[in-house]
Amino acid sequence: MKRALLLCAATLAAALVTATAIRTANAGTPANNNMLLDNDAGTGGVQGGLRIIDTSGGTQFTIAIEQTVNPVQYQGFQWQIEFDSAVLSPVSGTSNDDGNPVWDADSTGFTLCAAPAEDAAAPAGKTWYGNGAGCVGLAPISFTGTLAQITLQCELTDASQTSIRFVTTGETEFGSTFLDEGGGVLPTDLGPSITIQCGVGTPPTPTETPTTAPTNTPSPTITPTPCPGGVCPTNTPTNTPIPATASPTLVPLRSTTGTATSTSTPGGPGEETPGAASPTQPGGGPGGVGGSPTRAGTIRPPDTGTGGDGANMLIVTIIGLSALVAGAAGGIMLWRGAAARRAK
Repeated sequence: MKRALLLCAATLAAALVTATAIRTANAGTPANNNMLLDNDAGTGGVQGGLRIIDTSGGTQFTIAIEQTVNPVQYQGFQWQIEFDSAVLSPVSGTSNDDGNPVWDADSTGFTLCAAPAEDAAAPAGKTWYGNGAGCVGLAPISFTGTLAQITLQCELTDASQTSIRFVTTGETEFGSTFLDEGGGVLPTDLGPSITIQCGVGTPPTPTETPTTAPTNTPSPTITPTPCPGGVCPTNTPTNTPIPATASPTLVPLRSTTGTATSTSTPGGPGEETPGAASPTQPGGGPGGVGGSPTRAGTIRPPDTGTGGDGANMLIVTIIGLSALVAGAAGGIMLWRGAAARRAK
């Protein structure tokens, strides 16, 4: 009985140790395949960080894309990288397939590869190089090692720097990733970016463009012109009177004093012949011929066509009465003279 209990205890302890070992191993195993950037394809291992290119010996250099962890089989892969267009330009890129095993003696399992090209979807000032470059195989692949090599060229030699990073599938469908048997994207751990410096020396300090503050242009100053002799004329406003309405001018109507004139013919004594009135000669001729009284003429009524009014009528009436009075006085004087002559 005791032996059976001891055997059971020993079996249980062994099972617990085995389970603990399995859990520890699984805890350290990555879940995804990885891709890493190597700044120097000619040196063993994976070099990250900064690489300085001595441009005095040449401006071209080669980097690599490496895979170091392969927990999941895959059917293919694709890659695309980004860098500053002003600092670098692409020269060529080659993937590691069975027909060109330039990095590994063992067969990779990749049977069909696509050459890299520039992607026009890159942001301004950046170059995307790859655009679907990579390889696929006919069966699931478990290869680990160098996936591709890329040759670049420095466009500057003043120690300018640029980072090189992977373009992701979230930015373009041709981003860097491993592929499954149906061409679908597999979860992939992409490594950090690397830095390339073109030229030996201290990198130039980026020049920050100062923000130009808006300039307020002052208004022009108006300088008064001095007056001649220091005396400036006073601009006194002139009130121009409005002309009064002209009163109509009363033009007296014409009046005609008609005088009946008779011819004085010499006659015998005592014969009277009507004659014309003369202011200087009381009689008309020998024999005491006298003249008839002067008759007042007819006053022409005012011409209604001229717009005469009551004042004009009054003036015409006064003139007519004056003429009648003058005619009557003249006739009386002539009559008295003739009577005096007869009395003699």
